[in-house]
Amino acid sequence: RVPSAEHMNRPLKAVQLNWNPVVYAEKYEVQISKSADFASPLTRFSAGPEIKTLPVQIGENYYRIRPLNEQGRAIGPYSSPQVLKYDRVVQL
Repeated sequence: RVPSAEHMNRPLKAVQLNWNPVVYAEKYEVQISKSADFASPLTRFSAGPEIKTLPVQIGENYYRIRPLNEQGRAIGPYSSPQVLKYDRVVQL
């Protein structure tokens, strides 16, 4: 059987991203992108070393994180890009 359009068009579900905390970081900038070059990323901010966010697409999503001080200035570089593979599972 083929999944119905209703099943395939349901909204994407949020995913939990976690990382190791950085000393002196007050918050973190998280970029999520459809491409590994982060040409047009979705940017989110987190007060701690985790965030619950939506993937940007079904399939491969790329994300990277950098620590910020309390003024919102970067205190370190972006992490190496990581790949999150998001697949839609439909019960038939």
